[in-house]
Parts: sequence; structure tokens; C-alpha cells
Amino acid sequence: MKHKFKHPRGLMVKKTKLSVKYTPDFKVIALFSQQKDYRICWLINHHLQFDMKRLSDFCFTPYKQSETIQFPVYGYADRVKRLHYFLLTNKRPEGILFELPKNMDYLLLIKNPGAGFEMKTCVNNLRNIDNIQGAFPLENGLGNRSDLILYDFEIYADEAIRSSTSG
Repeated sequence: MKHKFKHPRGLMVKKTKLSVKYTPDFKVIALFSQQKDYRICWLINHHLQFDMKRLSDFCFTPYKQSETIQFPVYGYADRVKRLHYFLLTNKRPEGILFELPKNMDYLLLIKNPGAGFEMKTCVNNLRNIDNIQGAFPLENGLGNRSDLILYDFEIYADEAIRSSTSG
């Protein structure tokens, strides 16, 4: 959007506003389950032969709140397929991270999924796990400010990946 304003010397100066659209480098699967985060992690590990481990919490301050909320995260690196999986808790007593889809309990985020990643197979495998009531791939349905949250989570994920490979 361009605006014109008068320069003190009488010159007309064009002002241009830059707007950047962030495209996250994740595939996202919404999970619905009443189980605790550590139980969901164990179920996914057991049924999908993952080795997710607890990582440091993802800290975020939701819009119109003053307190930062800590959201538990579990991570797994599939070295053969070169994929990183993150199980992120969506609900805390202090608030929620993503408002949509409603009642979503967890997100499974897959970082840098290449052409070899099969979303449909992954979702079907998750749906076959007892105690997971629903698993749905998400393209754009995470609600307002989701780009900001995913941008922050991508920075968090990159740091978690660096930490796991350096030590």
C-alpha cells in the first residue's frame, strides 16, 4: 500500500509498506486425545516405532495476555528419512496455543518433509492408535496469528535440532 506525504521542503515522497508472508516449513497434524502428553508420546513411540524424548518447553505469550505459557514438547529425529517430528501440547490450564481447530489437544509437526513423506500414511497410522480419537492433516486451519506462532516454533525447533546434533 502506497501513501504520499508532503516533505518539509515541499517535495512529494512515496512511502511503501513492506509486508512479508511467512510460509512454515512444517506439515501439521491435529491430534485429539484426552490422554496426558507423556502418554500420547509413549503411544506414538510404541505404535510408530519412534523414539520421542521430552524437550524443553516451548514458551509463548498468547495475544492479549501478559504471562508466558510453557507448552510441553517431545521430539524425534528420523535420521534415515531426514525428518524431525515434534509433538506439541496445545492446551494448558493457562490458555491455548492454537485456537483452531476447536478442542485440538496436540499437534504433530513434521519439519522439512520432502517428497518422500506420506502424509496420508502417517495420519492413518495415528488414527489406528487407541486413545487418539482423531488425527487430521492441517493446511491452513490453525486460526489467527498461527503464522507468528509457527515462526517462533520453527526457531525453537531449529535450536532443538542443533542441540541434539551437537551434544
